[in-house]
Amino acid sequence: MSPRQFRRQHKIEQDKLLGTFVRKHPSADALIGIIRESFEQVSETRKGKPEIPMEDALMSAFAMFSLKDPSLQRL
Repeated sequence: MSPRQFRRQHKIEQDKLLGTFVRKHPSADALIGIIRESFEQVSETRKGKPEIPMEDALMSAFAMFSLKDPSLQRL
């Protein structure tokens, strides 16, 4: 093992012990959280006091489009 590989492996082990390990690729929950955060930044353009918040309406639309994928329709 080269010194560089050793340092990298040691850093990964330390991060795991400290609970600061960051995944290289976000999980599905993290990706949905990122999408929701971006939907929360969309300004409300509807008049009056809508019953359903804009971010909830956008999340519903996102769910409808994401469930169109054939791999998600098989239960």
